[in-house]
Amino acid sequence: MASDRLLELMQKGVTVEQVARVSRAFSDAGIMVHAYLMYGFPTETAQDTIDALERVRQLFAAGCIQSAYWHRFAATAHSPVGLHPEEYGITLRPPHNVTFARNDIEFDDPVGTDHDFLGRACARLFTTTCTVSASMPTCVSGSSRARKAVVAAAGITVAAVPFFPCRPQPSHRT
Repeated sequence: MASDRLLELMQKGVTVEQVARVSRAFSDAGIMVHAYLMYGFPTETAQDTIDALERVRQLFAAGCIQSAYWHRFAATAHSPVGLHPEEYGITLRPPHNVTFARNDIEFDDPVGTDHDFLGRACARLFTTTCTVSASMPTCVSGSSRARKAVVAAAGITVAAVPFFPCRPQPSHRT
């Protein structure tokens, strides 16, 4: 998640900018940062997902994170989303024939984002390869041309994403 709106809905207690600053501090201290990310949270739009992907790309480019993994959000029976779906704007679907445990719960999100499509895009285009050298790892993400093709197919834009610098900006004192 790289959306302040969604982080607030999840009650995470942090902002994207705070995460970027902390990631930079860990990286500067020589601690490799792995970002474990999700997509498909209730009310998440295609634009939210693409904006998050762009922010993560920026964090890689700035050396704030060294690896990342994306997974699809799953509503679970005893999570806040599963217990209070109305607070997240979703409707839970009736369970299928459950023979053992009812953990993951399917839900309908009125936003209607095609998370299956975005998940395939995440898997294909934003897989990151890292090589570790004597100092720090070097990471390369999927091709720019392929990313642009998927973004165009989804009818969304990357240009609207502001950069959250993970390196402190120099002050201009006089």
